[in-house]
Amino acid sequence: MSERNKLGQFVAGNPGGPGSPYSAALARNKAALLAAVDEEDLRRILRAMIDAAIAGDVQAAKLVLDRVCGREAPPQGAGVAVAIQQTIGSSGGRGAALAATIIERLREERQRRAAAVVLDVQEPDSHE
Repeated sequence: MSERNKLGQFVAGNPGGPGSPYSAALARNKAALLAAVDEEDLRRILRAMIDAAIAGDVQAAKLVLDRVCGREAPPQGAGVAVAIQQTIGSSGGRGAALAATIIERLREERQRRAAAVVLDVQEPDSHE
């Protein structure tokens, strides 16, 4: 008996395949973690993260705030500049200066192209 119809679609009741071995392993790991961590453990972990955030640990503060407030949506239309800041600028020092330079050059190039389009539109036709 075929498990597909004439269009090649799976028929109702098809058991599917064995599934993703990665998903199965992930489910087993999650179950083991849930079995190992009780409510009191979770409270102590959360308290430690909050205490670390209050003490000035920026990563802990970011994690706590992301979970409590939700992650901030990236600004609309920022695109490449945001990606550059996140990848290069996050390292600080020279990375931040390099990110600033690249972003400034991208802005200048965008302005130059916009000006060229305006000039192209504003020039009178030479064959009138």
